[in-house]
Amino acid sequence: YTLQVLQLLLCVGLVVLFCLQRERAEYLYLAFTLAAMLVGQVMSDAAAFTPIRWQTHDYISNASDSFSAIFLIEFVFRFIRRQMPVWLRGYQLSFALLSLLTWVAWSGWLSPATTSTVWLLYMIPFSFGIPGLLLWQLARGNKEAGLLAIPLFLFMLSNILELLAWVLFTLHVHSEPTPLVGNLRLGRISVGPETVSFFCFLVSVAALILIRFQKVRLDQARAQAELEAARTMQEVMVPKMISVAGFEIETAYIPAQEVGGDFFQLFPGDGRSLLVVIGDVSGKGMKAAMLVSMILGLLRTIVEETRSPAHVLNDLNRYLIGHTGGTFATCCCALLNPDGSMMAANAGQLLPYRDGSPVHLPEGLPLGIASDQEYEQVILPPGKRWVFLSDGVVEARSKSGELYGFERTRVISIQPVEEIAQAAQRFGQEDDITVVGIAPLAVVN
Repeated sequence: YTLQVLQLLLCVGLVVLFCLQRERAEYLYLAFTLAAMLVGQVMSDAAAFTPIRWQTHDYISNASDSFSAIFLIEFVFRFIRRQMPVWLRGYQLSFALLSLLTWVAWSGWLSPATTSTVWLLYMIPFSFGIPGLLLWQLARGNKEAGLLAIPLFLFMLSNILELLAWVLFTLHVHSEPTPLVGNLRLGRISVGPETVSFFCFLVSVAALILIRFQKVRLDQARAQAELEAARTMQEVMVPKMISVAGFEIETAYIPAQEVGGDFFQLFPGDGRSLLVVIGDVSGKGMKAAMLVSMILGLLRTIVEETRSPAHVLNDLNRYLIGHTGGTFATCCCALLNPDGSMMAANAGQLLPYRDGSPVHLPEGLPLGIASDQEYEQVILPPGKRWVFLSDGVVEARSKSGELYGFERTRVISIQPVEEIAQAAQRFGQEDDITVVGIAPLAVVN
């Protein structure tokens, strides 16, 4: 009874741990395993004190064993994070049919000896195969499989001893299928080997699950700290309040759930010109944030030497080659004049919009891909309002899978940038959304 109480408490604890870490389904499947076993154990105890029919007792006990085997196999593969082979999935699900074996036997369709043989043939690969699978995974470098092998062997120990007793009885080595290991005497109390092994299993698997839970919790805390650091860095990448003499500037930034790599910077210059740089690095998280930090540092150095958009992109690309860690960055660089005209070059970024229409810029590869890439710049006619945006707008996706697209973006590009960003967000945001609108005051007036 003490063992059953411990088993019940472990079931409850596993459900609590699953509620705290929903992505760890192995906690739940182990709880299902123990719960199914507990039903069979309670039924066996109840049969000793209440007038339960042996037929009913056998039905419930057999179903308990069958479903505990199903859940245990699932737990093992979830724990070691391996895909279950199709043939093993079939074997696992066939245990549900095995729960009907008792009904077949009580119906007289199979003799007790045949029923025992069928059950024996099913349990041999289960009792020996699952521990063997864990040892094989350990040999292939899966350390977590090795940790699980110990408690699982303790779980299977009573089954293994029972199966060996049946094999010896079948081979007429023993006259009766008696246990190979006798009971342990503790004073007036007799404790069977299956009780000792199951107690050791409960203790060891509980310790193992707690270690796994603590490790996951620490990993999550570390990832959250990294995410917060990346978000702090991104505040520098997308400044909120910007004021530049001679220009009316609007900005909107709506981050996705993860930290992305959107960035933009404005560099006022002599002659009341304004250099605009907007871009997006591939990837997310701290790696993307670090690459953007590198780009912004390079930009501050480059714009002291040149304000030519093509030269800025060429210098950025040259510095980034071999230092992006396998990622890349799209970027558009534009120099706006007080009369509304603009000189621009593009490195794979979305084209800017002038008064509601996209402008044409020479195509260029993203930064950090090709060392021989030379970016070209063009001079564009004056416009009353220029809009620069990230691909989080056009790539917003509805629940049906439809993209927001370029046509909707073109139509809405004449609206305030907050409305553009919110429209894309409502449609179905999947990535960071950045929109920058710039109107030269000389042209507006």
